Amino acid sequence: EACEPYPLGKDFIVFSDQHEGRNALFLIRRNEDDSLTRELLFSDPTIDCHSPIPIRVQQLAAVRPAQGDRTQDHGYFLLEDVYQGMPNVPRGTVKKLRVVEETSRVSPTPGSGPFNQTFTISAALAWTAKNYLGEVSIEPDGSAYFEAPAGKMLFFQALDAEGRCVRSMRTFIQAAPGTTRGCIGCHENKQEAFQGKGLAIAQTKPPQQIRDESWGSGVL
Repeated sequence: EACEPYPLGKDFIVFSDQHEGRNALFLIRRNEDDSLTRELLFSDPTIDCHSPIPIRVQQLAAVRPAQGDRTQDHGYFLLEDVYQGMPNVPRGTVKKLRVVEETSRVSPTPGSGPFNQTFTISAALAWTAKNYLGEVSIEPDGSAYFEAPAGKMLFFQALDAEGRCVRSMRTFIQAAPGTTRGCIGCHENKQEAFQGKGLAIAQTKPPQQIRDESWGSGVL
């Protein structure tokens, strides 16, 4: 069966189709009178040929040097404005950002079937223990800059003055050793750019260290 077309222009398409019992590569050409000509490009009696994609020689792009530092065990996060993405939350409400590590599922749950494969917070909920690393402060402009362990599945929760969760992140993110990752806000529109107002307060200070919450920290 004809499949996997790849256009080479408005008048040429390469694709895969049956030929003598196996898939081969063909070309369809549209002629000046709008008729179509079909040509066999390549076939091999021992294999099926699929997904024709043309390649050409081109100049090697510049190799960007590594930005990280693999000797470190931590990275950094820069939050520009926690309120961007939460238009109904009054400014000044969010005081802290909780940092939580998602843990791996190490044993099955009876009767869970395929859901035993899911252990991150982004699929079918997660009934695994969480490692509460602690919290960092949110600056008056909604920004935060802090150090976090590298290579861990982390998610964040915006907390009010009483430690209540205003909003929780539904996916996870990882810090890379010796690098800074930036995020715009909290559930902000991914089709919009950061609405910056100059240098964030957090950018003028050293990165915060994650500190224990009032009850401590650890796995729950």
